[in-house]
Amino acid sequence: MCGLQPRKPNRLKFNTKTLGFSIDLNAPFGSIVSNRDCQTPDPAMPERPAWYHPARWSHLSRWKLFFGLWAILLGLSVAVTAIGSLLAGGLQEWHALMTRLTPWWVVWRLGLYLVIGVLYWRRWRPRILVSVARDQDGGAAARYRLGRSERAVVIVIATLELFNVLSYAGGTQ
Repeated sequence: MCGLQPRKPNRLKFNTKTLGFSIDLNAPFGSIVSNRDCQTPDPAMPERPAWYHPARWSHLSRWKLFFGLWAILLGLSVAVTAIGSLLAGGLQEWHALMTRLTPWWVVWRLGLYLVIGVLYWRRWRPRILVSVARDQDGGAAARYRLGRSERAVVIVIATLELFNVLSYAGGTQ
């Protein structure tokens, strides 16, 4: 369908830089044609799964998705705290247990940051760099913004963990 022109000029073309799709009214039921379908496959970029197609998620706004995920995260944290306090024998016992385990939570978080960092550096960052290399300027501006974003994330995480360690050591309350 990429190289084919419709019989009539009935093709609605939306701003493909923001939406990434167009609607072909000559196709059955006004099929949505993704711009990605018309590109040559890149071996560095794996094929996206069917559930990832933008048209499948177009009914969800980004804010609904954002607040929905936060609600799920909040519900899970409340459930874990409730179950943990029941298993520990009460909220005071749960708090005492969490206080005793604080050094191990720091070790666990540092391990989690290490795993996510290695995954990002080895798997996700090369895909991002290949993707931004297609920009008009060769990806120079995007690589600059990516570097700034990476540094900002590292600084924020390091600052948060520094305050957590200081709090554990008794420096701040």
